[in-house]
Amino acid sequence: MSVSPQIDVSEAEERCRLEARFQSCKMVTNKLKFVLTLGAIASLIGIILITKSFSYIEYYEMGFIQESFTGKVDRSKVYFSGRHFVGFQNKFKIFPREAQLIDFNITIFNAEKLEVTVTGALQYFLNKDELNLLHDAYDLGYRPIIEKVALQSIKIAAPKFTVKEYRLERERISQDLLNSIRNALGGVCCPKDEGAYGKVPGCKKHSTCTDSEKGVFCVLRYFQLEVISITKEQEERYLKNVLEQEKYFTEQYKQKEKLERKITELQKKFILNQVTEVTQLASANSTYIKAKADVYGKAVKEAARNEGLNLIYSQLNITNATHKASLDYIRTLLNHKGVSLYVGYRSLIGREGGK
Repeated sequence: MSVSPQIDVSEAEERCRLEARFQSCKMVTNKLKFVLTLGAIASLIGIILITKSFSYIEYYEMGFIQESFTGKVDRSKVYFSGRHFVGFQNKFKIFPREAQLIDFNITIFNAEKLEVTVTGALQYFLNKDELNLLHDAYDLGYRPIIEKVALQSIKIAAPKFTVKEYRLERERISQDLLNSIRNALGGVCCPKDEGAYGKVPGCKKHSTCTDSEKGVFCVLRYFQLEVISITKEQEERYLKNVLEQEKYFTEQYKQKEKLERKITELQKKFILNQVTEVTQLASANSTYIKAKADVYGKAVKEAARNEGLNLIYSQLNITNATHKASLDYIRTLLNHKGVSLYVGYRSLIGREGGK
């Protein structure tokens, strides 16, 4: 018994159709896997690029955006602490925002031509409003420039003080040195942000300043004057000079004291003489005034007596001179304290003392 050829052909065709469909599905699956793989790779690359596009600045830093390949810096904006989207091809060019310290130990010749060693420290900040100017002038190599300018300003200001001033007026000297360094570092311009940096006395308005008047584009905030020292030999010589000077001043004071005593004694004698003259003059004037008053009183009294007698003569109609004299004599006796009058029939007897 034989197999029908028709049946064999049909099975073969069916088998071919199944194999073709399988190959087609396999190709579609491979393509789908390829597309998914490409998508995953693209997503991964995108995630990596996005992640790389963010840059972080610490709280104690600030900076500009810089292209990684060309090195070109965008100075139009200063960025501060935080995470910023800058693009995968860019990064930050960092500058410190914190205080930067300079310790110094400088030997100078002071106003007395003595060799003096001044030690101390200062703290400055980069001026964020002028960071672009700092970048253009010094780039990241600004620190030795700023340190040199600060030390040079100390060398200019420090020699004008004496050892005595360094010993007794440290606060004033410290303020003078601070002002000198501040003007050298920050120029004569007021800070644009006075709230952050503080107001500088006598500064020029920021909007009217030119770039050449802004110093080296940083702000001095603190200054500490520490040890002032001279050599042992100079110290001994200085103390000897001070001692000789004190002896000289002591002798001057003694001479002045003697002179003042002489002048005081002369002034005392002069004043005592004036007192004597005034006293004598007052006594003489008193005697004169008193004598003048007595004479005037007697004159007034005598004038009144004469006026009274004339009135009596007129009232009694006494015109005889003898009678007038008798009446005047009687009145004189009546007014005399040591006379007592007794009137009798035959005679008028006057007894002195009441006898």
